[in-house]
Amino acid sequence: MEALGAGASVLAFAGLGLSAAKALHTILESIKDAPENVQQARTDVFGLYSTLLQLSKCHVLEATDCAALKARLRACVEDLERFTSKIEALTIEESDARGAQYWKKLKAVLNEKSLLRMSRVVASHTAAIDLQLSALQR
Repeated sequence: MEALGAGASVLAFAGLGLSAAKALHTILESIKDAPENVQQARTDVFGLYSTLLQLSKCHVLEATDCAALKARLRACVEDLERFTSKIEALTIEESDARGAQYWKKLKAVLNEKSLLRMSRVVASHTAAIDLQLSALQR
């Protein structure tokens, strides 16, 4: 994220967001037989990914410098990277059943409130970006 300066385009931030959302979704998807809160977080992250994908294909952005959208995307990417690094810090031994062991370690690091907060933050980013995207496409 540090590689992008103040002059980076909205599309560059959308690309970073896509990468970060995909990484987080992949991690959450690897948890087999996940409880409802993990499934909800996974659904929210996928929704954000879909919105960012639409944004990355928006031709209006090429001629627009939307500072508010850029700021939202920057915050979104920072949040996704923070969530991903927190979850990636969990190491899995090769001999362990990957999904079950991952969930045990995830549960130890992220309690119910943390997963709920992650879902809410991601859903908030999705709603705000989707609203700005809709306004730009009119």
